[in-house]
Amino acid sequence: MACGVQLEKRKSYLLAGRVIDGRLRIVICDYHKEWTKLTLKQKKGFKLLYKNGCNCEITPCPWWNRRHCLTTTDSKCAWETLHEGEFDCQGLSSVCMKQSHGKCGWNYSQKYRHCMKLRKEHKERMRALEP
Repeated sequence: MACGVQLEKRKSYLLAGRVIDGRLRIVICDYHKEWTKLTLKQKKGFKLLYKNGCNCEITPCPWWNRRHCLTTTDSKCAWETLHEGEFDCQGLSSVCMKQSHGKCGWNYSQKYRHCMKLRKEHKERMRALEP
């Protein structure tokens, strides 16, 4: 996902942002996606599940900035699969929400675990091709 977006007329989009001092703030690098391109899990999440994670903050943690990134904490989830397309397992197949122990964490569904397995296999194939 690159910064900046061009929205087309007559299409529905999901635009994510932050609430600061009671006001919605959206910047060009925040998450955005055409509604029809969201997975069923994402649509369900935005309509029903993510409100359970309102006390949790998702911290973008792309691979090129991983060593400076916060790991998952009591109130934050590190989005480590961001910018990995079909292998964005957290963004496509999981939800950051308060867990039974009271800390924020990713909800590990069967689809998420399968995606992470495929992601790991893909990375191993790519490493094997390196000189």
